[in-house]
Amino acid sequence: MTDAALDAREAEFELTAKQVLAFAAIVLGVFLAMLDIQIVASSIGPLSVALGATIEEVAWVQSAYLIAEVIVIPLAAWLTAALSTRYLYLIAISGFTVMSIACAAAWDLPSMIIFRLIQGATGGMMVPIVMSAVYIIFPPSRQRTALAIAGFSVLFSAISGPVIGGWITELLSWHWLFLINVPLGILVALGVYFFVDFDEPDFSLLKRFDGWGVLFIALFLGSSEFVLKEGTKHDWFESDAIFRLTIVAVISFAFLIYRELTIEEPVVNLRLFQDRNFAVGCVLSFATGLVQFGSIYLIPAILATIRGFNSLQIGNTMFVMGVFLALGMMTANIAARKVDERVIMAAGLLVTAVGIWVDGDLTNEVGSAQLFLGQALRGFGLAMIMLTVTNITIGGLAEKDVRNGSGLYNLMRNLGGAVGLAIITWLIQVRQDLHYHRLSENLTSGKLSIDAVQGLPVPDISLDEKLPGFDRSQTAIIEMATGMAEREALVMAYNDVWLVLTAIIAVSTFLVAFLRRPATGAPPVAAH
Repeated sequence: MTDAALDAREAEFELTAKQVLAFAAIVLGVFLAMLDIQIVASSIGPLSVALGATIEEVAWVQSAYLIAEVIVIPLAAWLTAALSTRYLYLIAISGFTVMSIACAAAWDLPSMIIFRLIQGATGGMMVPIVMSAVYIIFPPSRQRTALAIAGFSVLFSAISGPVIGGWITELLSWHWLFLINVPLGILVALGVYFFVDFDEPDFSLLKRFDGWGVLFIALFLGSSEFVLKEGTKHDWFESDAIFRLTIVAVISFAFLIYRELTIEEPVVNLRLFQDRNFAVGCVLSFATGLVQFGSIYLIPAILATIRGFNSLQIGNTMFVMGVFLALGMMTANIAARKVDERVIMAAGLLVTAVGIWVDGDLTNEVGSAQLFLGQALRGFGLAMIMLTVTNITIGGLAEKDVRNGSGLYNLMRNLGGAVGLAIITWLIQVRQDLHYHRLSENLTSGKLSIDAVQGLPVPDISLDEKLPGFDRSQTAIIEMATGMAEREALVMAYNDVWLVLTAIIAVSTFLVAFLRRPATGAPPVAAH
């Protein structure tokens, strides 16, 4: 689109109340879909009791949602083109709301997993639509503000989830983890039905359905998600299931690439990766997703395992990051009007790296105060990254490619999160074993002494203060020293993980140099 055409579009554009309400409905729906991941994750314990299953078994309530979501995300572009934004979003939010009711009524673990699988598929349909809607509804001058609102809703849902989940589990019952979606889901459905009308369906696409492409996508993403989640738990390729699913993932990925590059109307347009900004932006989305989801996983894990915090205490601690997300979005949005977005992105990556690095020296007394600076910097930096990388990655695509680009971009972020959690889980296990071995070298019966126990890196408290009437037998000393060593080894393992994440995001900063300067204006997308 020429500069003259862009200027004409700016001059003709008038934001109506209907467009605002349409966008608000879409954003709220995505917020619900993302929030549902976090509030359930923060309440696995109560669900375990309610469903009569172990923590490991109940974890599949979360995994089912994530696997279904990641499979559906890249299909959303094709589905939107075939059904239109209005009809697809109505199907998605209606299914999501109905499945929320079903989850609240689940009678056992298998029924809950099935309902969550369907809920994840419907939630996944909504995620890419919000980004493409920005470029469809708004002209260039309004897109960064709209992106900031959409991006903040996605990131804030991850931060506020533990808070809301904690409140619900403390004050109400586990059923309300799902029932909270119902009134808001109905509100979103009504908003979409009455206000979203900026594109038309093309039902002829349904006759040219790429069934093989969808099958290969499902096999590749579903197998990959399972392998990444369960690999550490089952010692990776020591497990026959992990080994076989890895083979399925590799083979289906090869067939997917061939299929989508040779078919006339692919369900996923992989040729978009020929665009340098899109390709580099997707890599940055992957790296950012790895750090974003990784850090949001680490804080609750640290506070729960080291300090024994409950869901509500963890949520209140993490709320700091949400405040700085908002500040970061506002700052980046204002700065982008005068500064090259690549500069803002690089600054955001560096701020995020520093925010991760400062948490690499935690102690067993970790709490809100010790985590404040790191969370503040990460929230501010991630907001700057998300606003700019989204605009650079998707904003330069042609009209026909915006939806597909949004789906692939969001998929890369989610895959980054899955890979990040797998790496983090594995690192914690390996590094904790290593540190415990080193700390326990002096705990053998031949070397054990009171001085050795007191020499462990723990707070300066005497044994008598720790255990009134302490029995100074060798057994008692070994038990207490072992517990101290295990705790300190875990703290040190967490610190190692923070430093690895710092390195990943710092190295990613160099990718900004490969980005072309974004073209002035928006992609040639017509607002209807």
